[in-house]
Amino acid sequence: MPRLSDITNNAIKTLLGYKNNTRAVLAINAGSAATVKTTSAYEYVNNGVLKTKTALSAQSLVPTGYMFNWQGNAVSAFYVQPVLTTVYYTLSLNSSGTLCVSQGNYAGQMLTNDPTLGLGNSVAGATWRGDGSMPDVPAGNTAVGIIKVVLANAATFTPGTTALDATDVTATYTDITVMPDGKL
Repeated sequence: MPRLSDITNNAIKTLLGYKNNTRAVLAINAGSAATVKTTSAYEYVNNGVLKTKTALSAQSLVPTGYMFNWQGNAVSAFYVQPVLTTVYYTLSLNSSGTLCVSQGNYAGQMLTNDPTLGLGNSVAGATWRGDGSMPDVPAGNTAVGIIKVVLANAATFTPGTTALDATDVTATYTDITVMPDGKL
């Protein structure tokens, strides 16, 4: 019987072994809230094993100690999303059902290379600009949803603090089965 460990292509292994089977209907928790919820439980696959997760209720976009940047690397805090930008936030579940939030970059954002992050550029201090793409999820996590936050006028967005329906903040919620291609 074939196993996930028989697959040497990591992308194919992830597509087959880490997927969401349920449309849990991701949404803002309540009016003027900085939290999200789902209206039903998740059934998801993690490392080829079927898992269940109860519906999310008042879930912050910055779970303490479990935040990741656009490259899937652990961070202690998210940056404040600046005016007139679009940023994707990817929600994923690990094997024990703990929710993880990953913050993407925005178009034109100055990004500095840290060779320990394995970004393909080994020159310490090298910089390049963000492209506004959806952030990766940490290895071993199953992507379950994406929130796209678009800011207008003078609005900024502090994940976990700013209301997801604040003036000039437009949040779009998307349930996913695997990470989509491109931008939503």
